[in-house]
Amino acid sequence: MGQLECVSRYVEEQVSKRVEEEMNEYVKKFNQEFAEQVTREVTEKVTKENSERIAINLLNTGNNINFVAHNTNLPVNRVIELKENI
Repeated sequence: MGQLECVSRYVEEQVSKRVEEEMNEYVKKFNQEFAEQVTREVTEKVTKENSERIAINLLNTGNNINFVAHNTNLPVNRVIELKENI
């Protein structure tokens, strides 16, 4: 019975070790994917906000809507909205 207990304990330790390794790998992958997603979302938000600020400045200096849309990569309808809010 002693050998069986040793083998059983060894198997349990190996299973626990494997579960922990896989869990750590999963958490690492999840954290990396989450960080990448947050980075993408923040970058998109900041880029949009900057584009809108630039668009407002261009509109305030008399540039036409199509020129502003083209140079800020904003949709024309968004530039029109910005112009209406000025």
